[in-house]
Amino acid sequence: MECSDSSRNAMKADIQAMPDGKSKTTAIKEMQAAQDMIQKKDMKACAAHMHTAMEAMEK
Repeated sequence: MECSDSSRNAMKADIQAMPDGKSKTTAIKEMQAAQDMIQKKDMKACAAHMHTAMEAMEK
């Protein structure tokens, strides 16, 4: 998972389409953490948070 605007925007759209629940909440929190890492210019950490968000979406 790359930490690009297009990847983040696609994941955000997918998260919004999810039913409310624990998985959606986890995915939202992970995407916010990914955004925080971008601001710190830590792309590895951003990608890790995006990966965790993707895993939460699959539950």
